[in-house]
Amino acid sequence: MESIKIHGEEDASSPNHSTPGGENQKKLSKLINKPSRKRDNNVNEDSDKSDSEDSPGAEINAKLEENTPTGPPKKPSRLFKAMEEEKYPFSIFRIESYIEKNLKGNKFYAGLCVYAALGFLLIMAPSTLGLLLRREKIPSIFVSISKQPSISGMQETFKVSVFLGVMFITYLCLWVSGGETTYFIIFLFKLMNKKITKDTRVLLFIFNDTQELIVLCTFFLFGIFQCNLFLENYVIFKSPVQGYELVGAVSFCFFILLVMFIGEKFFLKMAVAYCGNNVFSPRIGDLNLKMTIVRRLSSYAEAIEIGNLSILAGEIDAGIEITDSFLIHYADFSIKSIHYCEALIETIYSRLGCTTITKTHVREAFGGQWQDIWKFLQNQMGSKTTEDEERDEVEFDDLVSLTKLMYTERIDLKRTLQDRDNLLAKLDFILIVVASALTIVLITPVIGFDPVKYMAGIIPIIMSSGWLFSDIIKSVLNNFLFLLHEHPFDVGDKINTKDEELVVLRIDLMYTTFTSTGGTICYIPNKELINEKIFNIKRSDIQIEIVTVSVDNELEIDDINTLKTKIQDILKSKDLITKKNIHIQDYEIDNSKTKITFKIEYYCNFQDPEPKYNRRYKPMEIIHGVIKTSGFTYIEQKTHSSI
Repeated sequence: MESIKIHGEEDASSPNHSTPGGENQKKLSKLINKPSRKRDNNVNEDSDKSDSEDSPGAEINAKLEENTPTGPPKKPSRLFKAMEEEKYPFSIFRIESYIEKNLKGNKFYAGLCVYAALGFLLIMAPSTLGLLLRREKIPSIFVSISKQPSISGMQETFKVSVFLGVMFITYLCLWVSGGETTYFIIFLFKLMNKKITKDTRVLLFIFNDTQELIVLCTFFLFGIFQCNLFLENYVIFKSPVQGYELVGAVSFCFFILLVMFIGEKFFLKMAVAYCGNNVFSPRIGDLNLKMTIVRRLSSYAEAIEIGNLSILAGEIDAGIEITDSFLIHYADFSIKSIHYCEALIETIYSRLGCTTITKTHVREAFGGQWQDIWKFLQNQMGSKTTEDEERDEVEFDDLVSLTKLMYTERIDLKRTLQDRDNLLAKLDFILIVVASALTIVLITPVIGFDPVKYMAGIIPIIMSSGWLFSDIIKSVLNNFLFLLHEHPFDVGDKINTKDEELVVLRIDLMYTTFTSTGGTICYIPNKELINEKIFNIKRSDIQIEIVTVSVDNELEIDDINTLKTKIQDILKSKDLITKKNIHIQDYEIDNSKTKITFKIEYYCNFQDPEPKYNRRYKPMEIIHGVIKTSGFTYIEQKTHSSI
């Protein structure tokens, strides 16, 4: 079935969305606060591509043709039609899926009813024709076969056909209802004017993910009931079983097996939702906001160039693709590489015919929500603002830096989520194998299968060769705990370990790939990293920066102490002593100039959505101010390192 839409929003191209301002624009904040449930981690996405490769594939381009509201719809080419036909090919084993993909609305239900009727008739036709040819009576349908001693072979086949036909219709009904249950629950919430809470949303997503297993589980539960109704009375856990009681026993075994699968997937997805996704939610929201801002500015610049602002008459998030992803992307907008960022921003400024973006531009582009957007952009420019002077323009370099930062962080996050999904898939496979083994051992005796007989010869072999696999099993379990629970790093993080500074490139179950400062690829087994000290620079709360400031004066030791005292007094008066600290590490006199080396400490988690520029700039502002108020001439500064 198709992916669900939790927010219940109207289509972005609806005629009701006529202005860039108003209540509709609140969806931007919804978009940021309520990311979807899965990731863009397909092999065709840019998470697996180099900076020089194009990100969107044929499907994205097709979506662009379909969803872009401007201009008449383009007639699809023959090649596109052929691709669509290949996408959902006809299969006799998945006719219901073919009907779903090719029929919509009432036609879908009509097609499904025709399919159910034809399927039931085909199942019943051979046995019914056999009864007619032999001129035998139709047996009692709701009486057990064992209670009809005079029943013939053809009559018995007829009862089996009835059972199979009813099971076929039962499956189709469960398949349809399972796919519509999520939408029905959302509809009830809307009908009762109830807000869908975070916990409810998580449960709906998990239900939607596991609906196929739930449908099959319910199907086999009906198999037990209908076996008693049409074939033979079966009592759960009865052993041994005889005749058609075996049908009920097998249905019961599959029912228990699927219950184990559903339970395993439910707890795994709950753990990911509440423990794993919370780690990434702030970063995802920050990236979604940046992507929306850049895309909207690009659309605004295009509208200014052609002199038609009416194309902006819609929501800020008009054209967004609502998919099973955390990271949003638009059908009409994409950033193909980091080299494309500067060209994109240059195009925006060129179309606007200006060198800076002002409040007026932002107001026209974002409508009623422009103040929040402007405040966000100011925070991104915090490294150049002061308390007394507020900048009222966005320069070219500012927007380029914002776009490049967004692109690199997006790629790192997509690769992180893809690697984590690969780990979870492997863990899911292991848990499924364990659940299957437990089910076979505990449940199959009800159908007369004794697993102990077969295990008696296998267990000694496993025990005698267990030492071969003990290290592997231990290593795998430790790696799962290390990567998923302890979670020491993500893709793109800069870490210090083994006396080296490395950047995480990819994360796998048995080893992690790094790049060194010189660009060399390094593979380190995770079992070695478990016992190593890992300093995650990108994730650290406190950042240390070594900065050298040149002063056009020869300073004495007393002057240095005076600077130190003034800096500490300012930190205390501004109530910043617990957040930032500035130390004078060294100074030297060179050609009538003094070079002062400062060690600056400040709270700055680079993966925190709050921009790092604001926190970094404040200490530098204090240093510059103290130098000037002390009567010295500031020349330049140089950052040596960031730790």
